[in-house]
Order: sequence, then C-alpha cells, then structure tokens
Amino acid sequence: MRQIVISIILGFSTFLCFSQTKDDMKAEILQLKSKIEIFDSLLIEANNKVLILETRLQSIAAIAQQGDIKIDSTKSNTTFLEKQVQNKDDKISADKRCKAITATGNQCSRNASADSDYCWQHAKSEVNKKTSTTTSTSSSSTSTTNNGRKIYTGSRGGQYYINSNGNKTYIKK
Repeated sequence: MRQIVISIILGFSTFLCFSQTKDDMKAEILQLKSKIEIFDSLLIEANNKVLILETRLQSIAAIAQQGDIKIDSTKSNTTFLEKQVQNKDDKISADKRCKAITATGNQCSRNASADSDYCWQHAKSEVNKKTSTTTSTSSSSTSTTNNGRKIYTGSRGGQYYINSNGNKTYIKK
C-alpha cells in the first residue's frame, strides 16, 4: 500500500514538473514545422545537385564513347560512384613501364630505360640478382666437421649449418 501511494505521488509530481501548457505545445509544434520546411528545402536542393551531376556524367559517357575512352565504374558501399577515365595514350605508356614488381606487389610506376625492360633502379637490381644467383650456386660448398654436421659456405664467405629446427646457424670466425 505504501509503495502504491509513493508511486502515485511520484507520478503526479513528474506530471506537474514536465507538463506543458497548450500554448507551449503549439509553439513547439510551430518550431518543429519550420525545421521540417528547412529540411525539405535542403532535400530538394540536394536532389537538384544529384540531377546536375547525373547529366554531367551522361555527357562524359557520351564524350567517352566518341573519343574511344574507357570508363571503369565501380559502386562502393557508400552512395558515391567511383569513376576512372583512362585514355589510349595511358595504355601506350604502360607498355614502356618498368616490369619490376615492388615490395608491395604492384608494378613499378617508373618508365623503363630505352634499352631495357626495367627502370634505372630495377635494372641494377636485376643485374645483381643474376650475378648473385650464379655466384651463390658456384661458390656454395659443403664440408663436414667432427660433430658430423654439414657446414655450408654462403655466397659472401660465411659458414653455417642447419640446426635441429631447420634454421641456419652461423659459425663465428
């Protein structure tokens, strides 16, 4: 019984504290209606901008068809379309690009030298790779020690053996 009386008193007090008069409610309704009108006008403006952008996109597509330009479009998770336009000249210059693959896995962006398939930097590294593979195969040798392990000699003269985990363990000189 006591809890019921307390809840009635609390309910009545909150009603008195948070109650609004009809005039206050009408004023708030008018404010909300004016905000709705503002948002409606902003929405109409945004729709007009979308229409303008769509017409520009259509004109670009028409120009692309006339000029033999490739347009690649993909739709992302957002509402925007990502567009890439590539000209025929880009394809020609792509044939002259360095054929090396960078550490990130992409093709090198530099142009290849006139006498090579690689740019100035990767031409040097290709020469180093060719010489290191020939020297490493010709200079690596094996021998055994008193422990019965095979001792390998690397391309730069370092000596190592393969431990029980399968890793190289270098021998101190």
